[in-house]
Amino acid sequence: MIKILRRFGFSKADAQVYIYLAKKGPRGEIDLCKALKLTSKQLDIILKNLQSKGLITTTIAQAKLFSALSFEIVLDQLVKSHIQHASAITENKEELLARWRSSIQNEDS
Repeated sequence: MIKILRRFGFSKADAQVYIYLAKKGPRGEIDLCKALKLTSKQLDIILKNLQSKGLITTTIAQAKLFSALSFEIVLDQLVKSHIQHASAITENKEELLARWRSSIQNEDS
């Protein structure tokens, strides 16, 4: 599963944390650090990255708990993201090619 997520742009650590949360359910930072052998600083970076991508949520009660979105939702988000990326490249293809050709001609001059 880690290999599959890595193909979609996850770092190894991001994939490990996501998979752990998806399998084990909501967990706190201390549990995650112990289970995955990560420092608090490493985990903080990973959690912020996963949160910024909308792949995990945070519940603030007495203790902060992190939860993974379902894998189906994550796949839907990844597909949507890749389609948008491909569309952006397609829409800007001519401009990108023109800039490329111009930069090559400038180097040859």
